[in-house]
Amino acid sequence: MAEPLARALDRLRRFPHVTVERRVIPEQWPDGPFDLLVLSEICYYFDADELASLLGRAMSSLQANATVVAVHWRGPTNYPLSATAAHGIVAALPVLETVTRHVDEQFLLDVWRHRP
Repeated sequence: MAEPLARALDRLRRFPHVTVERRVIPEQWPDGPFDLLVLSEICYYFDADELASLLGRAMSSLQANATVVAVHWRGPTNYPLSATAAHGIVAALPVLETVTRHVDEQFLLDVWRHRP
């Protein structure tokens, strides 16, 4: 894991407002506040209870009107959740309002606005 972090740090060095960290989530979720949360290829690795815990921490770290993006592959996996199930759990959060949804044969993309 050290090499990908080192590459990310090197690529983002010219952007002083960007922080790169290695954390275990949801246990080590950062405090925020954040105006953007991108959940890309991660939600379906959790079971429903774990994802709910992650989302609880994530939602509490967002600013009002923050953007939440989720994108996941729709193909067959042995992960605890499918893309559809994972996005359904995110979409059910009462603090999120749907902005747009794109369903592709290969992936699912949803964008929400955080309305606490």
